[in-house]
Amino acid sequence: MDLIEIREIEYILVLAEERSVSRAADRCYISQPQFSKMIRRAESRLGIELFDRRTHPLSLTPAGELLIPLMKKLGESYRDFLRNCEMFRRNKSADLTVAAPSFFCTHSLPPLVRAFAAERPDFRIRLIESNDQDLKALLASGTADLGITVQTGLTEDYAAEVLGRETIILAVPADHPVNRGLEDRALSPRQLQTDFSADPAVPAVPLTLFADVDFLFLKSGNDLRDRGLELCRRAGFTPHITMELDQLMTAYYLAEAGLGATFTRASAPFYTGSEGKLCFYKIGDELTGRDVFLLTGDPKKIPPEGRDFIRFLKRGPFYSGTLPAQR
Repeated sequence: MDLIEIREIEYILVLAEERSVSRAADRCYISQPQFSKMIRRAESRLGIELFDRRTHPLSLTPAGELLIPLMKKLGESYRDFLRNCEMFRRNKSADLTVAAPSFFCTHSLPPLVRAFAAERPDFRIRLIESNDQDLKALLASGTADLGITVQTGLTEDYAAEVLGRETIILAVPADHPVNRGLEDRALSPRQLQTDFSADPAVPAVPLTLFADVDFLFLKSGNDLRDRGLELCRRAGFTPHITMELDQLMTAYYLAEAGLGATFTRASAPFYTGSEGKLCFYKIGDELTGRDVFLLTGDPKKIPPEGRDFIRFLKRGPFYSGTLPAQR
């Protein structure tokens, strides 16, 4: 058996996708006769037929069913090889830029970046603090390779995958009279690190009980603001909003200072380290659950180490501050 060329493998993979010689030849920018000749030559070198030409569209032979997936892996490995050669040719280490909202850049990502850097000291990961409005532009321009968001609208334009799911809770100043009689329903910071939202043994509190409480909301354009308003609407009241803030943690700390209740991430208390200033409540509405998405600007430009970092993030609930389990 003679060796086949990488270019021939690429042509075989295109034909396996298109199942049409004419369409595959067009994709490869060569004539149909020349394309057919190269496929035949590759099959001859291998000593097997990969395609059943008696069917329309083309189908794979049993040998093709087995070997095409292996060829695909070989092609990906070869492209990784070329990217790494280019990286070393330019005499610089690979890097990755991640754009994310303030909460993730400040709290969730730094310990994970440090943990990953301990294993890959030559690979740089840079963080850019970005609101959701700027995230799209950063990805489109190539300034950022990856983006983290909870805005479902941004997932339509980029390759998106779910990193995890988080729960929205209500945080109320501990000295507010509304908490009286709700002591058995207030959640401890430790409980918030469990899957309390799906546990029927953890009681939810009717949001209507807080209709007369002052609220701290995020400004317009933030997903948490939209959810908070809708939660209140479903509960039958319009919240009395006394302050509108840019950042979730600003609202959180102002709530700790007693200036009003606020909707916040269940993971927020994990990072503050303060207890006793707020009472946390589970709200019985499916709207309190939301996905955290990872967006990829151009998948082809993500270096192998970058894909390893993505897998590292997906191994654990990064948004709760817990390091992924080592494998």
